[in-house]
Amino acid sequence: MTAAKEAGAAIAAHNLVLLDGGKVKPLAAVDGSNALNVTGLYGIAAEDAASGEDAVVYLTGEFFAAGLALPDGVAAADIEVALRNIGIFLK
Repeated sequence: MTAAKEAGAAIAAHNLVLLDGGKVKPLAAVDGSNALNVTGLYGIAAEDAASGEDAVVYLTGEFFAAGLALPDGVAAADIEVALRNIGIFLK
């Protein structure tokens, strides 16, 4: 299942995205560490989107962990439970 939301910042394909103020933005590591703030975790970007463009976002489904574009220092295991809570499952 997908949805289209306006991008509040540039988003690369396969980035995890957060919903903030009705717009999506890419998930980022906090202070360059593997600490994450997943409040508002929304889904996975299906394709690149520039700020202000509509971004297509996967809301549910099964995905290969190796295919995700994660922030530096963040592993799929760090985000697996948060994704499972919104209906996204990693292989």
